[in-house]
This record gives sequence, C-alpha cells and structure tokens, in this order.
Amino acid sequence: MPSSRIRSVVFFIAVFFIVLAISCTAMIAAPQARPLATEIVYDDVLGPGWENWSWETTVDLANSAPVQNGNDSMAVTYNNAWAGLYLHSSTDLTPADYSHLKFWLYGSDSGANDIKVQLYDENDNEAGDAVNITSTPGAWTLFELPIADFNYPAGRLISGVVWQERTGAAQPTYYLDDIMFVNINDTPTPTPTMTPTATPGAAPQHPFPQHVEYSPGSIKPNHRSQSQLDDDVRAFYDYWKSRYLMDAGTNDQGEQMYRVSYGDTNPDRTVSEGQGYGMLLTAIMAGYDAQAQVYFDGLWRFARAHPSDVDSRLMGWQVPPDPETGNDSAFDGDADMAYGLLLAHAQWGDNGDIDYMAEALTLLTAIRESTIGPDSHLTELGDWVVDGDGDGYNQWTPRSSDFMLGHFRTWGRAANDAAFWNQVVVAVQSDIDGIQANYSPNTGLLPDFIVRESATNHAPKPAPPNFLEGPHDGDYDYNAGRDPWRISTDALLNNDAKSFAQTQKMANWIVQSTNGNPANIKPGYTLDGAPYDNYFTSFFVAPFGVGVMTTPEHQTYLNDLYDLVYNRHEDYYEDSVTLLSLLVMTGNFWDPFDAPAVAPDDVTISQAGTIMTLGWRHQTGNLRYQVWRDAAPYFDPDASGTLLDTLPAPGDAHMDYDDASLPADANAYYIIRGINRPGDASGNSNEVGVFRFSLVPGNSGG
Repeated sequence: MPSSRIRSVVFFIAVFFIVLAISCTAMIAAPQARPLATEIVYDDVLGPGWENWSWETTVDLANSAPVQNGNDSMAVTYNNAWAGLYLHSSTDLTPADYSHLKFWLYGSDSGANDIKVQLYDENDNEAGDAVNITSTPGAWTLFELPIADFNYPAGRLISGVVWQERTGAAQPTYYLDDIMFVNINDTPTPTPTMTPTATPGAAPQHPFPQHVEYSPGSIKPNHRSQSQLDDDVRAFYDYWKSRYLMDAGTNDQGEQMYRVSYGDTNPDRTVSEGQGYGMLLTAIMAGYDAQAQVYFDGLWRFARAHPSDVDSRLMGWQVPPDPETGNDSAFDGDADMAYGLLLAHAQWGDNGDIDYMAEALTLLTAIRESTIGPDSHLTELGDWVVDGDGDGYNQWTPRSSDFMLGHFRTWGRAANDAAFWNQVVVAVQSDIDGIQANYSPNTGLLPDFIVRESATNHAPKPAPPNFLEGPHDGDYDYNAGRDPWRISTDALLNNDAKSFAQTQKMANWIVQSTNGNPANIKPGYTLDGAPYDNYFTSFFVAPFGVGVMTTPEHQTYLNDLYDLVYNRHEDYYEDSVTLLSLLVMTGNFWDPFDAPAVAPDDVTISQAGTIMTLGWRHQTGNLRYQVWRDAAPYFDPDASGTLLDTLPAPGDAHMDYDDASLPADANAYYIIRGINRPGDASGNSNEVGVFRFSLVPGNSGG
C-alpha cells in the first residue's frame, strides 16, 4: 500500500469520525462548531435571549453528568402530569429560516420518557402540530425534528419550544444537550422537485412494494400491518432523498447527474459507498418514485464521471479526491453499484439510455480482476491493494463488511460465472467461521478488519489496533456494524444454512446481552462482547434487526427494535444503512436473479417399524421440498407417482421426512425435488426405496 494511500485513508477517517462525533456522540473533547446562522437554544447555558419559562418542572441548567458535549447538560424532571419544559426567546424566529429543531436527549435510567414537543407562536400560544418522541433509557439519542413536521401556520413566528409530559403522571429525570434551530442554509439543499428532463424508460417490472417471500425460517415485524411497514419505508425514503440526493449538474455529454451527499458535516462530499446505496434504493423504490430511473441513471453517470486512478472501470472512493494522494477504489461502493445495475436491468430492461446489464458485466469484470484475491478468493480493500509491496495490505486482509454473500451469488447467476463467485462465498464463510470459532465463540461478532495468523498460516484473526482506520480496527465497530444486515440478507434471500447459523450466533447474543431490550445496543463492542461506548445510534441497531429476523423466538425483540429505528433520523451513513435495513425488515429487498431450485443428491432412507424416514442435505436456494412416492422404481413425478407433502425449508443444514402412511407390505420408491422462491421445481434427486418380498420354500432344481 503506497504511503500516499495511507495519507488518503487517514484523511477519510478523520472526516468520517468527525461525522460520527457530530451525529452520534461526543467522540472529541472540543465543542462542536456550528454555523453562526443556526439559533443556539442551549449549549452549556441558555443561548442569548432564551429564558426558562417552565411549569411544574424542575430544571437544572448546569447539570454536570451525563453530558453529551461541552461541560454541562440540562436536567429535566416533570413533577406532575402534563408538566412542561418551556424555553422562550425574547426575539421571535421566522420558521422559514430553519430546517429542523435539533437536540440530544438522554433518557432516564429507569425507563423511557414519553414527551410531546410543541412550538409556541409570538402570542405564547401552541401553534401547529405536536411531535411525540420517546427517549432511549440510559443513553443519548440525537433528535432532528423537521420544522415541516410541525405543520406550522403560515405567517406565524416562533417564540419558544416546549417539551411536555404526555403520560398523565410525573416522570423521572432526563437530560437535554445541544439544543438548536438549524438554519435552512446550513443543511444540504434537497434534490429539486421539478420533473427531470430525462425521459424514464419502460414501466418498472418490480414496483415497490414487492413483499418478497423470505426463508421459511425467518420472521418480520408483526405488530404493524404490511401496509404500515410499506408506508414506513416510503416516509423514510422521502426523507432520505430530500436530505442526501443532490443534483450534480451534467457530464461531458450534457446528461444529468446525481450524487449522494455525505450529510450535514460535509454536504459537498460524496463517497462511492453512498453512490452504491443510492443506486440500490432508487432501483428498489421504482413504482413509488416515478422518477427513480432518472435518479438512478444520474447516480451511475456521476460514478462514471469520477473513475478510480487505478482501475478506471471502478469509481474513485471520494469526490472531490485529495489532490495530493490520488483517488482509488473502495470495494463496497462498487459492489453495491454492481448489484444496483442488476436490479435496474430487472426493473427497467436495457433499452433505455443505459444498457444496465452491459454496464454491470463490465463492472463485475473489474471487481473480479482488481479487488478479489487471486489465491485467497477474498474481497480486497480496493484496487490499490498490491500483494508483496510490504505495506501489510494484501489479498488476505479483507474488511468484514464487504462480505456481501448475497451479492456474490447473484453476480454468479447474472454473469454465468457461478463457479468463481461460489469460491468467493466459500472463502468468505470460512473466514467468518474461523473468527466466530476462535475469537468470538460467545458473540459471533466480526472485527472491522481481518488479517492472518502468519505469512504461512492463513487462518483469520482480528486486525491489530490502527491497522487501517483507528484503534478499534480489530473490534466490532463502524464497518462491522453492517455485518448482520449483509450476512442475514443472504440467509433470507438464498436460504443458505451456513449464513443462517453465522447470523444466528450474533442475533442470539445481542438479544441476551441487552436483556431483551434493543435500546441497550451499544455503539461498538470488543469481540468478547464488552461495549466501549455508551450512546444510541440506529447504525448499530438497524442491522441487528435484519439479523434477528433469522431467530423466530425473538419476535417481540424484533418488533421493539423496529420501533426504535423506523422513524429515527441521524446523518448520511446511519440513515442510509437504516433505510436499507428497513427494506429487508419490511420484506421489500429483492434479488434480480433468483436462485435456481436444486435437487438433493444424497437422499437416504431408514426404517423404524412402519415409518420410513428420508433424510437429505439442504440445498441453498430452495425454500421448500416436494416428497414424491411411487410403487414402481425409476419413476418420474412428471408422469407418475404421488406427491406426499411439500415441506418448508427453515434454513437448517439437514432435512428429514417421516412417511407413516405406507402399508406394511407395500413397496415404495421416493424422489425429492427442491422448490425455489418463484415456485420452480428442480430435477429429481437420487431415488431411494424399500422393496419387501417373501421367500417361498421350494425345489432348487438340483
């Protein structure tokens, strides 16, 4: 790895963790810088002109702990029902000048606080609608409430804001910090809402919502109706698009481009990861979003306009690039773009402005040639990795969040290259098994980065601190936090038994370690399960929701987790991962090339009394199995035989079936067929049977 690349990575990580510090927790000691136009309501002290007009509420404006940022926070205790914290300004604010009300809230350790947030007008009366919020017990939560959500009356000014008790009883103490009205000019400009000039192509073939059938061994949130789940996704997508999808002008051919903004901290910055997220989202939301294809095409054009300096078929990992270090690729962005192009091919066909399949195949060739280890068959960090250059980064040092098993299987089916990509699946799953067996046997957690035991022993182990990004490179941190979502998606879509087992280790541990309360999920763990920070962020919570979908015994936990994240907004990274996780949790993430049905080839038969027991190894891609029986051997179910049963395949590695209906003296032969998601049947398995006959004494003819 060239030293210039190290400087590039250090620059990225510095910016990345500043984003986290602002949007998730106080990760640096210095107070956060804010534009002067933002109205500070409270920052260690009340802002200029702001006063405490509360009722039936004890307020400590100089509370020393807990503190989110700076030296002090505000402690709030409701002494009676309907009590209110009322912060009043001597100078009225114009609502149109502000995009949202932003604050941090630390919930009571003894339980959630239920609060109504209400704006007051220049006459000191309630105006517009209230927004109800619920705290996270014992942790800081960032709330960003769009001013639009208050439906504030036209022509009215804002004189104050109230956080009011809404349960009808006194509540335990909670804490507020860093309260502000964010100026409209300090947030990314939303994507223009006028109709784009480009003309969409064919009508979407897989319009949102899709209501995909996942593995029979999985669950979804069941406390909300499917229509409510779909509406949750629509609302979050609308918010995401308004905050992060940006008009990026035109390319050299005069074609419209779009990009995904890095968020509040650096709205002018875009990373390839974000372009990949955007292409997944716009392709899947087609049908709901009438302009989804226009946005998708613009996102892809932007990626093509900013190629890597190493392999120009891949995208440079950040825009604008660092002029001193050059610009190379990061695996995950290109991987999601490739999957997005395949989604677009299935969604709109290839007769529009872009031949999606041709572009996907070109990109997949580049990914294979420049970012997959030729011997390890593992994902590489990017096209800048060079074996043998002595920098410690090589084909044996992957990032665990790049283990996109479902993507690899889909690529193999789309490119007629399944043998190669199955090698990648096997290598990746071997690394996961190795880490879970030897370094996280109790938690199943994976580290951000993986290295080898030695130059000659390629067994995986966690990377050391500061391997690439920081002191937690060997922990479950802000890269690995995506792993439950990535691995579980493979289990759900492809019904792969190994992905099920690997995900279930993480899912069962997180439920147990949080005492059945997903609000207790922490932002980072050592591999033995020790948290090293204490705040709440949807980034770590939402992917675990996808993971818990593989454990039907944890239905209540999944429901509770879903409620924590489906309407919560933080910043670009957190919101993008949360929205993609919501697509899976609501049953709306789909595969553009469904797995084929596969016939077992190892069916066995055993007998216990009058019961015939069949057994076989589950095949990835099958959601069900048909059990066929006939009295004659060498039968074909298409021509003869009886369909005894159709069994769900719940993601277990082995399947069994008991036939208790066979008469004691009957002959029987059995064939198993796999059934995939679309309902296609496989060919026939090997045939097994039982042949019963009697020996009749007689002359041997001698």
